[in-house]
Amino acid sequence: MCAWLNGRFLDPDALFYLQSRGIDKATAENMLIASFLHEAVVLEHRALDEAMHSAISELWSRTEHD
Repeated sequence: MCAWLNGRFLDPDALFYLQSRGIDKATAENMLIASFLHEAVVLEHRALDEAMHSAISELWSRTEHD
């Protein structure tokens, strides 16, 4: 597994912020990783871009990432 996927490269301040708002650590990590994936994937074709981002959201939100 990539280092950033296991949480070692997540922004500790962002993680702290989410946790201080009552979000558990695992959910906060998943939110930050999904955010990274959405920023990293950019496709010129609008329909493909929307489909890819929908797939990222759907798959990442329902999959355990341990």
